[in-house]
Amino acid sequence: MPIFVSVVAHTPAISQAVQRHAVESGHDFEVEVISGGATEACELIAQHPGRLVALELDEILPREIEQIDKVLAHDPLSSLVLLTPERSAEKLLLAMRAGIREVIHLPLEKSAFLLCWSRHLMRHLKRDASQPRRSPVIAFVASKGGVGATFLATSFAHALTRHGQTAVVIDLNMQFGDAALLLSDQQVHQTSQGIAAQIHRLDGALFESALLRCGERLWVLPSQQRFEKTDMTTEVVHRMIELASRGFDHVVLDLGRALDGGALQALRDSQEIQVVITNSLPSIRHAQTLLLHLREQGFNLEKMQIVINRHDKASAFGVQEICKAIGCTRTRQIPQSDRAVASAVNQGEPIGKTHPQDPVAVALQQWANEWTSRPTQERRPWRAWFRQGLKLA
Repeated sequence: MPIFVSVVAHTPAISQAVQRHAVESGHDFEVEVISGGATEACELIAQHPGRLVALELDEILPREIEQIDKVLAHDPLSSLVLLTPERSAEKLLLAMRAGIREVIHLPLEKSAFLLCWSRHLMRHLKRDASQPRRSPVIAFVASKGGVGATFLATSFAHALTRHGQTAVVIDLNMQFGDAALLLSDQQVHQTSQGIAAQIHRLDGALFESALLRCGERLWVLPSQQRFEKTDMTTEVVHRMIELASRGFDHVVLDLGRALDGGALQALRDSQEIQVVITNSLPSIRHAQTLLLHLREQGFNLEKMQIVINRHDKASAFGVQEICKAIGCTRTRQIPQSDRAVASAVNQGEPIGKTHPQDPVAVALQQWANEWTSRPTQERRPWRAWFRQGLKLA
């Protein structure tokens, strides 16, 4: 399979020399030549992630380096090689800090070029050999307020860690997020909205810095507790889920009821969607509307499961009636245990920790056992900050 290389240059002689040296390298490079500068190179990287781009610049200007910094922050798999006569140590350092892999000084020498090409080829082969596989993502969405979706999401995540695996809860309820409150009494210093405002530099280190540790193998990305407008775009949500799924064994999403673009993106990135309801008529009616909306958005019904929380077998609306009314055959029942649940919530601890023998905790653990026993691909940590930074001190 060829390695795609794009040469962005304003000097024809430079473009021709790169093409000639690529052929002489003996490797399977496919070279594309584009006339332009930093702007054209950034547009190319955004459109074709994972490529090697050779960019000719007569001088290193801060505004152009800032452009490059932003686009490389979104695509760590791309490599940018700078072809420049610039020799200033200060400006070269600025370029390297922006994520530029290599700097080849002009005039272009064949030996320097071939050495750079060989290094990139090795990175390319290593990347393909160790490409991380995504961990499963499960989303919890409430049919209406008060059905206990956040409680189930956080308690389920805790149950997943009982198997010696890691889990992270991402709170995407932008205004009423309580996931951190149900898992820890620690003070929240960073939130999902906070890192959304820094999408241009959202990488593994920034994501890690926002996480709140709630146990030996459990973390949460909290949501803010203030009514402030947050630009939680599809790009931001997808990026957060991508980072989480590369570093943890399980990713649990807790969504609010507002199904905006960011929430829909979260559901698209999920392997399963858990629609949480109760036996009450308003909850069932809201679930009908929710599933209808999701189907209209192109979601597959097989991806969804109805979770009947606080299930009352004596209710006028049994499981069969609910399935018929909502139009979804996959269901799961979580029993009612008001005292134990209230105690766990008020202590800010998962019910599996405060009342491990309670029927609710047992039901959640059984669910977690089924989830973890499903056949999945081997997952590998994405970056060193997951291998080291998230270990117990």
